[in-house]
Amino acid sequence: MRVAKDISGHRLGSLLVVKIDDNRDSESRSRAKKKWICQCDCGKVKSFFETNLLRGLSTTCGCSKGRKPTHGLRHKRAYTSWHTMIRRCEDVNCNGYENYSARGITVCEEWHDIEKFYADMGERPEGTSIDRIDNNKGYYKDNCRWATAREQSLNKSSNRHISFNGMTKTITEWSEHFGIKRAFLNDKLRSGMPFEDIVKVVQVGAK
Repeated sequence: MRVAKDISGHRLGSLLVVKIDDNRDSESRSRAKKKWICQCDCGKVKSFFETNLLRGLSTTCGCSKGRKPTHGLRHKRAYTSWHTMIRRCEDVNCNGYENYSARGITVCEEWHDIEKFYADMGERPEGTSIDRIDNNKGYYKDNCRWATAREQSLNKSSNRHISFNGMTKTITEWSEHFGIKRAFLNDKLRSGMPFEDIVKVVQVGAK
């Protein structure tokens, strides 16, 4: 069961989210139509749909004073990654939400501003997506990088890491290091053979 996300105190563009709007009508009481009371930088207080806030569609009350200069990043590859990152952590209706905020994965306050996110991460290189170095921690500068699908697969928390000769690698990386099949390593490890002995077998066979 998904738990409603509390976004009070978050800044989204020129809007500061104050509290949930409890005065909405019965039709808007569904999750998809939930509203939050926000204060614009101009001082005006107004309610906005949660989905519009989280998707970056509502960032100002509509006044010229409260509107920030256009950041010009909407068409950047990094913008799409930023938008997806925010949604998966803060939109209870987003697929995969239970794998992120529901288990404590959050976006740091600074990165709710696309310009700060872009300043820290730069443009997303082709063929990469945002990756958390420590999958048990949230999204912030020191824990994120642009990584390929292969790099991310090696970084999964489900991967088994083995330390040998001062190096720590996944089974896939060790199989590539020694030029042998991953299935061979898996079979030997499942049989209970110590990794050091498997390496000796490989080295003897290579002679």
